[in-house]
Amino acid sequence: SAFARTDQLVMKLHRHEASPQVDLALDISASQFASVPKARRVLELAAFVIESALESRAVLRLWSVSAKVEPWETAAALGGRLPANLPARTAAEGPALDRVPWRRDALRIFLSDLLFPVVQTPLLGGLGGSRGAGLILAPWTRDEADPDWDGRLELEDAETGTKREQRVDAPLLARYRAAYARHFDAWRDACRRQGIGLARITAD
Repeated sequence: SAFARTDQLVMKLHRHEASPQVDLALDISASQFASVPKARRVLELAAFVIESALESRAVLRLWSVSAKVEPWETAAALGGRLPANLPARTAAEGPALDRVPWRRDALRIFLSDLLFPVVQTPLLGGLGGSRGAGLILAPWTRDEADPDWDGRLELEDAETGTKREQRVDAPLLARYRAAYARHFDAWRDACRRQGIGLARITAD
């Protein structure tokens, strides 16, 4: 029809094909910044996503996520500046991922260490789906995956600051390592079922 009117060939191009969309949600839970190497890797991964999106001329949206969700300005993100007004989440809950306004056709990226007590499968629904694509980038350190704790220690909850004394022996350490491995096996299974990519990236 267009050729008949104009005598020129015309291609219909949908907006999402011409301008790719990238949504990045950063988990700003305290565990993400529990050590200098891990905090550095978190910010490096955020910068990598942002710079890649800008290089691709994508329409970029950034969110910071804790107990609530707030927009995150690109300039602040590239400068490594995090919002200071977000309430902390408790140890018994994950970040409010279900409140992120994901776009349907976007590449949807969640940057989080996934250290919540329970795999929150229902919250992953917005990341997956038949349109666009979902991806989780999960930084981690050897100190959390394979610690060398021994004897009586004072342990502190990264999210709440609660402290307690705990005697750690070889059997307890073995149970911790096994629980850590099961936790991420469960995350991998949940992501696989919903078609979400999961990349765990060491900070060491």
